[in-house]
Amino acid sequence: MPRRTVITTAAIATLVLAAGSAVAQSLDSCFCCNNCVLNYFTDMPKGQAADALFRQQDFQGCVDKASQLRTPTAYQKVLHAKCLEGIGELEQARTMYREIVAGDPQQIYSPAREATARLAALGTEPSARHAPASSWPSVARVPRRVGGGERDAAVIVGIGEPFVLPTIPGAVDNATDWYGYLTSSLGLAPARTTLLRNAEATREAMLEAARRAAKDAVGGRVWFIFVGHGAPALGGEDGLLLGADAQATEASLAARGVSQRELLTALRGGRASSVVAVFDACFSGTAPDGKTPLVPGSQATVPVRRAPADAGVVVLSSSERVAGALPSAQRPAYSYLLLGALFGWADANLDGKVTATEAHRYVGEVLKAAVRDRDQAPSLDASQPHVVLAPSAGAIGPDVAAIIAGPIARY
Repeated sequence: MPRRTVITTAAIATLVLAAGSAVAQSLDSCFCCNNCVLNYFTDMPKGQAADALFRQQDFQGCVDKASQLRTPTAYQKVLHAKCLEGIGELEQARTMYREIVAGDPQQIYSPAREATARLAALGTEPSARHAPASSWPSVARVPRRVGGGERDAAVIVGIGEPFVLPTIPGAVDNATDWYGYLTSSLGLAPARTTLLRNAEATREAMLEAARRAAKDAVGGRVWFIFVGHGAPALGGEDGLLLGADAQATEASLAARGVSQRELLTALRGGRASSVVAVFDACFSGTAPDGKTPLVPGSQATVPVRRAPADAGVVVLSSSERVAGALPSAQRPAYSYLLLGALFGWADANLDGKVTATEAHRYVGEVLKAAVRDRDQAPSLDASQPHVVLAPSAGAIGPDVAAIIAGPIARY
């Protein structure tokens, strides 16, 4: 077994002092233990350097903590940039190194000298964007903190295993990833963010959480994310978001579901500045295959869905007819792609912002290109469709063409 470099507390303290910072720093002032950074960047045999590859999760944790520092020192910025390298965010690391060097052009202190060395090691080839992934990337790893949601409140619902209705693989995973993004990247307070999964998501729980979020978001935005089953209301005038305890009868669907109109009324009942509702559900009353009715013997219908009349409301919906999974992935396609869109996948003009129109257009184009087994056309209802949903975290989406042209099916 290859030896692993062990960094003692004394060695770390020596390194901090050697950084030449104008203000002495204690270990408590740093955002990580330095072990992963030093092991990764110390000149060591290849066997030991490879040992750092499994530390990516450590790097991400350090990046998250470093992003919360209000006035980081130059030395802390160097560590932050190194951790960005560790998770593959090379251009962000380059930008931070350049800022460090610009702050000390004479390179009096070692952070600037080290930043210069790291820039040389990374090369001078400009790469404002990463090469896009050639497979559906994980959205569980939250991108860098962009903020903007500190006054917001949210409700995220994921029902993958309802009591009676068909399962929806990946629904809870998508909801959990949305929770991570909203709280870690946008900065929503966990106390104002409710995550309801599977049995927790009854009609009563969803409405109660929506009303509470509307009151909590004073001057901020209310988010409502739903990943689960939908159905048409009796008469077809609206769409229902079905609770986990809904039974396979028309009466139960109506009784245990929340209509979109009822939900939006609850979300608008507080002092929030705006509302964003995301519905990843099929409102035709069918299972995820788009064919099997939720109520045996019934016939799928298309509800008449009306755009919200009030200003400041944005409704992004997966489809009126059918919603389903990503090709070759056990994830509901719409909420997965929309989350990626907010990461930055949809920032087509690279202005650092993702609007509702950009997100809607991106998801629709990917679904049209990648999905062949159903006609899933997402919808956007908003009085101001060009409203900014979130700052872009600079993430680049997958190479959809490469995914589509992947392995050839064998018979």
